[in-house]
Parts: sequence; C-alpha cells; structure tokens
Amino acid sequence: MPLLSTRYVALIAGALASATTVLAAQMPTTGVIRRVDLGPAAAFRVDIQWGRVIVKGTDATDITYRIIRDTEGPKHDSLLKLPLAVPYHIETTTSGVAIIMSPAESEGFIAAELQVSIPRNLPFLSVEMNRGGSIEVRDFDGELTVINRNGDTRLERLGGAVLVEATNGSIAAGLNRTIMDKPVSLLARNGGVTLDLAAGVGGTISAETRSGRVLSNRPIQVAELPERGRSAEYRPRRASVSLGAPGPLIRIMTLNGDVIIQRR
Repeated sequence: MPLLSTRYVALIAGALASATTVLAAQMPTTGVIRRVDLGPAAAFRVDIQWGRVIVKGTDATDITYRIIRDTEGPKHDSLLKLPLAVPYHIETTTSGVAIIMSPAESEGFIAAELQVSIPRNLPFLSVEMNRGGSIEVRDFDGELTVINRNGDTRLERLGGAVLVEATNGSIAAGLNRTIMDKPVSLLARNGGVTLDLAAGVGGTISAETRSGRVLSNRPIQVAELPERGRSAEYRPRRASVSLGAPGPLIRIMTLNGDVIIQRR
C-alpha cells in the first residue's frame, strides 16, 4: 500500500473568497468531490500540463478521480530524477470545482494519467491540456469545452454542446441523438477531424480544410476553393451537408488534415 501524505492549505482569493485545497501526494491518489460542493453552476474543470485525461460520464451523483504516474507518457531526460509524487490541487470557487495539475517550472517535467468519473448530466465540463498529451471524454450530456495543445482528442457518445480546439493533434468525436439543437465546433490546427454521427442526428454540417480532403460515407458536395500558388492536392476544400432533420450547426475546420464524416 503506497504511502499517502496530504496537507491542506486554505486560501482566500479576492472578493470571491475562493478556497483552494492543495494536496501533495504519493501515487496512486484517489478522491471524491460531492455534487453539493460544485455550487449552483455545477461546473467541473480539469487543467493538466502533460499526460492523459480520461473522463467518463456515469449515473452517479458525485465525482471520483484517480491520479497515477504516467510511465507511458512523453519521454524526457529528467523523468527518472523526479519524485513519484504528482503535484496537484483542487480549487473551489463560486463558479465550480477544478482539479489542476500544473507543476511549477522548478519541478520539471511531470506526466500523469487522470481518470475521472462525473455525473453524465453535469451542466458544464472543461478539460485543458497545456503542453502535451491525450484527452478522452465519453458518455457526457452536458456542455463540453476541450482545449488540447499537442495531443489527440477522442470524444464518444456526447449529447450536449461541444467546443474543441486542438493544436498539433487529431479530433475524433461521436455525437448522440440527444445533441438536438446544441451547437458543435471542432477546430484543429495540424490534425485531422473525424465526426461520427449516431442514427437520427439532424442538423447541418459545415466542414472546411485548408490543406486536405473532405470525405464521407454519405454523398456530399465538396467545393474546391481556388488559391493561387498551390497545387490542386493542397487547395482548401469546403463542404456543407444537410442531415435531413432539424438539429444543430456542426462546424468543422482544420488547417492541415482531412475531415471525415461518418453517419451510422
């Protein structure tokens, strides 16, 4: 059984009187955040520097998390010189609760895997990867925002509004029928975007790639945008697809990569 050392520091931040609990722990670390602690906004945020984040929606009412050292993460010369502890803290404000794993520069490179289970009907979820790693979110019906710098993003069985901004990584997103009229934006820089639509999802898709192809398992009309000085293979392409039923505007854009649209 690994040793667990925990210290709590309460801070008051400005007029909001925010409380921050700081924990330094040997891995693995697990914990529970009660739904009642999320406040009226019921927002949950994950902020991590390196590694992997896996978030799964469940029928439970509380949030549970587990943090482990990511031995499969990005390699770095100083990795073996670091302690086994992964510094993180839980921050509570009037807008919700956050797990933040952002070590100071003096702590060097730390990669971790964060596994989180949250109520699938939580109103708001935000996940941010600051330096490099992968993000997975599945079975979530609330409003989702993902920012991933230097890593792949995989989303499955989503039923709420979605905004994804990815840099140097691909996006794969699967949408449920419950998406209804909630907007979806999948924006990638240097990475392809794959959209998987459940049967019955309606709406309109606006897809564009500045350098790549727009492909689908259903008939679509792809317009090639002329641009001087570029060969036909690398010219921008744009497609607008009506899904034949009322629904949201689904916006897809990538600067460098293919757009693939799949309808079940």
